[in-house]
Amino acid sequence: MGVYIQVNADSITGGAGRKIKKFIGALLDEELIYCVGTDAYDKKHRPPKMKKAAAYVEKKCGEEYMRQIFYENAKEMVKRRGNRHHMEKNIRDRYDYWYT
Repeated sequence: MGVYIQVNADSITGGAGRKIKKFIGALLDEELIYCVGTDAYDKKHRPPKMKKAAAYVEKKCGEEYMRQIFYENAKEMVKRRGNRHHMEKNIRDRYDYWYT
């Protein structure tokens, strides 16, 4: 059992402040980040900055880890979410078996 850690692209590049960037840097060093997202609204007021964050992670941690947290893990989450109904039914079935 564990958790997935998603961070904001702007936090990686320092947009959320130096302390946050330092904390995110420590998570990157230990490869504890599962995926990167953004709270962007539009290109003018709050751009996504994903490209800048990906370039930073690639330089700091290498291309493989960058691809994992920017592409592969997010793709896996979306894929699993598509199977959500099946997973929820599975959980209900197990609950019914053990607790009824």
